[in-house]
Amino acid sequence: MAKDTTATERGWRPGAWSRVANGAIRQHVDRVFDGLVLADKNLRYQQNLKARRIALAELPTNRWPVLKALLTQIVSVVESARPGSDTIVPAAEGP
Repeated sequence: MAKDTTATERGWRPGAWSRVANGAIRQHVDRVFDGLVLADKNLRYQQNLKARRIALAELPTNRWPVLKALLTQIVSVVESARPGSDTIVPAAEGP
């Protein structure tokens, strides 16, 4: 995935896609972004992702304290992502 490029730098604004259908969002994202880091575990079941170019990196949670502890793994997954890849960042092992 391209480094140092944010969604805001690529033109995304909060609420910008609120009136766009999911399929159109996926097509737009596929054209504009190289990758998507998300905590939505249901996306793979809600969308047909077979014909996509964008790389997906699925986080184990959206809780910052947990993600902060996983930053090295998250960065590794993002940096090794390839077009069309779908990688789940593993959750941290228990204490």
